Amino acid sequence: MQIAITITLLLNFIGVVQALMLAVVLFFRGTKNQLNFIIGLILIVLAVIMTNTLLSISGIIHENSFFQDVSNSVLFLIGPLIYLLVKYYNTGERWRAKHIYHFIPFIIYLPLSTSFGMSSMNTPDGLFFLPAINAIMIPWVWNVHMLIYLGFSYLFIKDQEKKHADDFNWIRGFVYGLAAIWFLNLLLTVISRTVFSIPHEIMHNVTLLFTIVIVSVVFKSFNDPILHANKSSIGLSEEEKLTWLKKMNVLFEEEKIYTDQDLRLSNISSKVGTNERIISLVIKDEYGQNFNEYLNNYRVNEVIRRLDTSDPLSYTIMALANESGFKSNSAFYKAFKQQTGLTPRAYMNQKQLSHQ
Repeated sequence: MQIAITITLLLNFIGVVQALMLAVVLFFRGTKNQLNFIIGLILIVLAVIMTNTLLSISGIIHENSFFQDVSNSVLFLIGPLIYLLVKYYNTGERWRAKHIYHFIPFIIYLPLSTSFGMSSMNTPDGLFFLPAINAIMIPWVWNVHMLIYLGFSYLFIKDQEKKHADDFNWIRGFVYGLAAIWFLNLLLTVISRTVFSIPHEIMHNVTLLFTIVIVSVVFKSFNDPILHANKSSIGLSEEEKLTWLKKMNVLFEEEKIYTDQDLRLSNISSKVGTNERIISLVIKDEYGQNFNEYLNNYRVNEVIRRLDTSDPLSYTIMALANESGFKSNSAFYKAFKQQTGLTPRAYMNQKQLSHQ
C-alpha cells in the first residue's frame, strides 16, 4: 500500500512540475500572444489541482484546509479558459474587458470559500449553512458550469472540423482529454454519493490523468504554426503566408468574392481551407488591416473602377456600391471617405472637372 501511495505522489509531483514548466515556457516564449497566455493559465490551474491532491495524500494538509478552498475555487476557471482558448484560436478575436463575465463564478466563490472557510465548520455565527451549501450544491453547480462551457467549446471544434483545419487537432485532443477526465470525476462522484462510497484516495487520483493530457497533447502545441516561437511574428513561415495569400488573391482578384454583401470571414476561411484566425493574422501582417478594412478596400476600389469606366447617366452611386458588395449607405460613405479622403459626390465632381 505504501508503495502505491509513493508512486501516486511521484506521478502527481511530475505532473505539477511539467505543468508549471510548460506554463513558464508559454509565458516567456518568442511569440507572446494571448493564446500562449491562456494555455499557460490552464496549466497553472491544473498544477494547483494536482498540488492539492499531492498535499492531501501526503498528509501535509487536511481535507478542510485553505489550500483545499483555493483548489475548489479554481475549478471554476477551467471551463471558461478552455472555451476562450477554442474561441480565440478559431476567430482571432482579442480579449475584451466585457469577457470578464466568464469568470464571475470564480470571482464570487473564491473570497466566499477562503474568507468563511466553507470547507470547514469554523464559520462565523449565522453562517453555519455555508459548509452544507459548499458540500452539497457547489459540486453540482461546478459540473453544470463545466458542461455548458465544454458544450460551446465542442461546437467551435466541430466548426473547425468542417473547415479541415488540421492545425486545430492538438486543441481538439486537449479539450476532449480534459472533458473525459471531467466526465470520469463526475461519474465517480455520482457513484460515491448514490451507490457506494469510493475512497478519497481514488477520487483524488483522477488528477493523475492530467499528467497524461499535459505530456501527450500540450507538447504537440509547440509545433502549431500560430504558437511556434521560431517562426514569424504571426506564427507562420513566409512560405505558409504566401500560400494563404495566393488562395485569397484568387478569391478576391479573379472571383471577386467581395461583391457578396453577406460575405463573412468564416466564408473566406472555409474556401481557403484554414481557420479564421490565420486569415486575420495574414491580412494584418501583410496589409496592416483588419478583415473589414481589407474587404471594404476591395469594394471601394470596385466602385471607383466602375465610376471611371461607366456612363455617369446610366447609374447611381449607391447602385454601384450595392453591386460592389456594400449593404448600407452609411458603411459605403464611411469606407469611401476613409480610403479616398473624399465623399462619393465630391469624387464625382472632381472626376467631371478633370474631363472638361
